[in-house]
Amino acid sequence: MGDLAVILPRLKIKANAEVAAELLAKFPKSPLYTFPFVDGIHIRIFSSPFTLPRLLLPFIADRKELYGGDESFGLRPAPDSGKLKAIVEFSSPNIASEFEGRHLRSTINGAAIANLYERMGWDVVRMNYLGDWGKQVALLAVGWEKFGSDEEFEKDAIRHLLDVYNKIVEAFKPELEASHKAKANNKSTAEIESQGIYAERDAFFKRLEDGDADAMALWKKFRDVYVEDYTKAYARLGIKFDEYNGESQVTSESIAEVEAVLKDKGVLEESEGSWVIDFKKHGSKGLSTAVLRNRTGTTMYLLRDIANVIDLDKKHSFDKLIYVVTSDQDAHFARVAKAIELMGHVDLAKKLQHVGFGKVQGLSAQLGNAHLFGDMIDQCAAAVKTAMEEQEGGAPAAAAEPFGITSLIAQDMHTKRGNGYAFDSKKMTEFEGDTGAALQFAYTRLELALGQLEADPTALADVDYTHLQEEEYTNLLRLMAQYPDVINAAYKSVEPSAVLSFLYRLVEQLIECLDVDEDEEAPEGPEVDLARAVLYENAKQVLENGMKVLGIQPLAT
Repeated sequence: MGDLAVILPRLKIKANAEVAAELLAKFPKSPLYTFPFVDGIHIRIFSSPFTLPRLLLPFIADRKELYGGDESFGLRPAPDSGKLKAIVEFSSPNIASEFEGRHLRSTINGAAIANLYERMGWDVVRMNYLGDWGKQVALLAVGWEKFGSDEEFEKDAIRHLLDVYNKIVEAFKPELEASHKAKANNKSTAEIESQGIYAERDAFFKRLEDGDADAMALWKKFRDVYVEDYTKAYARLGIKFDEYNGESQVTSESIAEVEAVLKDKGVLEESEGSWVIDFKKHGSKGLSTAVLRNRTGTTMYLLRDIANVIDLDKKHSFDKLIYVVTSDQDAHFARVAKAIELMGHVDLAKKLQHVGFGKVQGLSAQLGNAHLFGDMIDQCAAAVKTAMEEQEGGAPAAAAEPFGITSLIAQDMHTKRGNGYAFDSKKMTEFEGDTGAALQFAYTRLELALGQLEADPTALADVDYTHLQEEEYTNLLRLMAQYPDVINAAYKSVEPSAVLSFLYRLVEQLIECLDVDEDEEAPEGPEVDLARAVLYENAKQVLENGMKVLGIQPLAT
């Protein structure tokens, strides 16, 4: 409540009614604000309904799509010049396995975080770090040799590879269970893991790491079709990655550099044939011991991630590397940063930031047989299309996919990213309240209202702002004025959901204004129409800016 507030206890004075009254008396009169008043421990100050539209609306009209951002945050401090560079690594699905809820949350939040950094002036590199290397890819290759079909691959490559992977995982289960049982009984697993699918998988991965031509050709065949499929699915959400990186792209030179430096510093030690870091020895008790290279001689995920940081620093000289990955990986990224620090790159380690998020429950059950990213989008669009068909006078069928995508994004961001949530497909088809579809309907209604006003919303010099001093308009203007602070706070906290919460409040107030206008018994005249047109045009700009930050494309009428 209030556009500005003074919190009396923070002034470190004895805050009582008498002191508050004395402070009120000392406030200078200003045409910018109404007279302040005391509200408990606060002194509240409101912008003047007379002055606010005169200052705010021309400013928004001038800034347009730039309104809300502050490019000074992305500038290098003097005496350097140019923009700061941020790499935002998000989505990062694995080749061979399903596109899961964690990949969806990473995609949605990562895209919004990249947009926030861009709005604040940073040079942003959107990076997709694919899980395209390692034993799961080797397992897929073993499965291909047993169950693969070139004919089925030609028909639907991704779906066939997923089927192949599921079959080999099922065939591999008895060996995995035997290995786990041996470990539980403190017995050696060497014999179990030296034969069968274990041995085939490890042998193929060794061939990959050694650069075997046939193994690399098969790996490339798999990777290429996955990148092509994902690129199409991301485009449906309006997402375009600057780079498709991945574990496979980590250079052998950086891997060798990491191992050499850590060995030289006594950090990387040999243990039962594997090379490990005991993080407890180096001041990180909660990180325990981690393997960088296993006893078969192949690299582990942690080693490749550490080396990838070195590669990216050489290529991009980044100022920040943001990993948008599930909170389950907190320990992993803490190990990456600590290892970089132990190499002597203290400043580089400080540039790494893991932005975690909670789990999404029930996605598979609610979206049916949606194992691929494209399937998820299809299911969302189908649910919305059905709801539209059941609603008389609803949106056209062509809007089903954009509405479905909007609803998918909004449902993911209805809670702070650190919290998990239960996916509810019914929310996809709700067109009122705090839902994605409601945002699109509000935007459409705003465009229709502007079309009916028959006034030029760019004619600011001719506006009589006294027509915008009613309470509902003033409340809308106050919300519009808050938008830059909302973006700033979301950027600093890396919390895109704050933008969505703001948009819901903005839309609620917009609807109130539009309802009041529609309830009028007689037209108000051209001067009122012009004032409202200017207000609504700039409110639409704020709504559009906020939606685009979240990755939601507003639907034009």
